[in-house]
Amino acid sequence: MKYHFIGIGGKGMSSIAQYVKMQGYEVTGSDRYYDRGEHLEIFEKLMMLGIKIYPQDGSGIHQDTTRVIISSAIEKTNLDMVKGIQLSIPISKRAELLGEILNNSSNGIAVGGTSGKTTVVGMLATLLEETGLMPTAFLGGDLINNYHQQFTGNLLMGDNNYLCIEADESDGTIVYYRPKIGVITNISKDHQEVSKLIPLFQEYAGNISDILVINGDCPNCAKINFPGQTITFGFGENCTVQAKEVIAGRGSLKFKANETNYQISLWGRHNVENSLAAIGVALALGLSPEITASSISRFKGMKRRLELVGVRGGVSFFDDYAHNPQKIQASILALQGNFPRLIIMLQCHGYQPTSFMWDELVDVFATTCRREDLVIIPPIYDVGGTTNREVSAVGLAETLTTKGVNGLYFPCREKAGEFIRKVIVPGDCVLVMGARDETLSNFVKELKDNI
Repeated sequence: MKYHFIGIGGKGMSSIAQYVKMQGYEVTGSDRYYDRGEHLEIFEKLMMLGIKIYPQDGSGIHQDTTRVIISSAIEKTNLDMVKGIQLSIPISKRAELLGEILNNSSNGIAVGGTSGKTTVVGMLATLLEETGLMPTAFLGGDLINNYHQQFTGNLLMGDNNYLCIEADESDGTIVYYRPKIGVITNISKDHQEVSKLIPLFQEYAGNISDILVINGDCPNCAKINFPGQTITFGFGENCTVQAKEVIAGRGSLKFKANETNYQISLWGRHNVENSLAAIGVALALGLSPEITASSISRFKGMKRRLELVGVRGGVSFFDDYAHNPQKIQASILALQGNFPRLIIMLQCHGYQPTSFMWDELVDVFATTCRREDLVIIPPIYDVGGTTNREVSAVGLAETLTTKGVNGLYFPCREKAGEFIRKVIVPGDCVLVMGARDETLSNFVKELKDNI
């Protein structure tokens, strides 16, 4: 078998490509970022594993290519896609292949939900690795404590007995997965309206063979019916796994769940919820609370998930993947109690998502930001493809200003960076948020290093 991955540099694609390569198959790939000379460290890592990277011009698709794997973002006009169709090569979505891998695992664990998937899978990967269960885990981000340095950080390669994945609802492919244990972290508007998400999550729940672990505090989760064993988690008294006595410090969370003390090196109440989801899975697996608490305490977090990049001149710099209203609010609230002023830069990811969540984005900043907080909006990150580009970053900044938010538009990130360097004072927190664009991490680091 010879697999070709279109968009192989993406987090969801690269983890599967590496896994397939380690199964002994030939793997090739292409990516527009490779063509642009961007994010080359990812492609260098893939090439070190023996994966050949081609320009995204059709040259990587050959007669002996037996299967082409695409993400939902790949359009039919993509030259690799065109070549694959011309050669009548079977083309599959990444979720189809991931579903095949998960569904053949004896202990498959899938984590679905609008927010928290990457962190929860990272916690589970750490938990299972630390307990010696040798998990295989496909992550939507990079583990800070990367156990397997030969991979890109978004794959743990175990013996496939315990296998963890993120089940993405954004493109509807969550229904491909048939896990033994399924998790629903929460349900809220993101890529789709809640009215469309509920049936998707209901079908996903129907595919779970043994145990559903679900947020007991989320009203939308309460609409999901499951006939089998259910473990609920949250802060409510009726939750199977209930958090009490929460103490939130600077980069540290302490809480008690079912009479066991837990401590994790993360920020924010939302990460207590994420921890409870992982604890719920541990309960489903029959792991003792003591082992769970010890193992999960070693989780250092995920890169670009409210990641503290560093402190310089008394200013703390955070890199965050937050892009929908729920995630943005959670990150802001996690930091406000620790810093007198937040300087937030949100780079919206794509015109369609920005338009779809416009009102909610405005509302979350208007209701969450303090008078002293600043919100900087650079140009919308254009992910390409066919889309309506009527909304604008300048329009968002102006709308925020009318709602009493200190909203500021800058025509480029460089200008935004210059402004931030001028206004920061010791004690400030700089929070850079945005999805898809990996160069945001470089921006935060350069900002910190050049104040």
